[in-house]
Amino acid sequence: GEQEEEGDDGGDEGMTDPQSHLPLPPPPPLPHPHPHLPPKPSPADGEESPSNQEPSAEEQVRQSGRLFVRNLSYVATEDELKAVFGVAGEIDSLHLITDRETKRSKGIAYVQFKNFDDAVSAAGRLDGTIFQGRLLHILPAKPAPVPAAGVSGGEHSIDASHDATANNITTTTAAAAAAKSAAGSSYKEEKEAKQKAAAGDQRTWNTFFMRADTVAEAVAAHYGLSKSALLDGGSGDAAVRLALGEAQVISATKRLLADEGVDVGLLEAC
Repeated sequence: GEQEEEGDDGGDEGMTDPQSHLPLPPPPPLPHPHPHLPPKPSPADGEESPSNQEPSAEEQVRQSGRLFVRNLSYVATEDELKAVFGVAGEIDSLHLITDRETKRSKGIAYVQFKNFDDAVSAAGRLDGTIFQGRLLHILPAKPAPVPAAGVSGGEHSIDASHDATANNITTTTAAAAAAKSAAGSSYKEEKEAKQKAAAGDQRTWNTFFMRADTVAEAVAAHYGLSKSALLDGGSGDAAVRLALGEAQVISATKRLLADEGVDVGLLEAC
């Protein structure tokens, strides 16, 4: 009887519950927020979504063969640009953008290559290089727009893709110049108004006023010195000596005028 009990115990220890090792079932899927619309297909593993498939700058240049060049020197000419970019390949057209009114360069240009691969080579070789003291910045440009009937394109036309950039530079410069001019005019007008208002005030006049250089010349001549020796900065008290010299010169001038019968008090009251 004892052996049977031990056997039963051993049998119990060797048994396993088959349900204890099974994985839990996945949770039920969440309901679609818009049941009437089909779900959007998710991109496959390693595949970019359509919004991230924008062509690179090199691919854009290879598709158009056209470059947008900015930060050019304002004195650069089309011939000089052709010489620089022509090293990469044959140029089909080059337009240096100028201002419609002043005819001056805006510092930007479009370069169209006959061989689109040459445009890629030119962008890689010349972007970030120095030309006439300026750092070139080269961007891909869209194919040249076809001008509408009756509308001339040419050197004054700018692509819509870069119109904001070019016009923003020009507008910002013009606005800054206008603001500076307005501020300068306002300050000048205010200063002139103050001067006119003070012109009739006798307290602003000093009959015995002497300029600093006049005082220096008079004191130097009185003591037989040169102005440089009198104003020697090494001593550190040049301003004090000028102030004392001015007082001395004015005092001597008053004595001379008084000796000649001039009423100094009347002059000081003026």
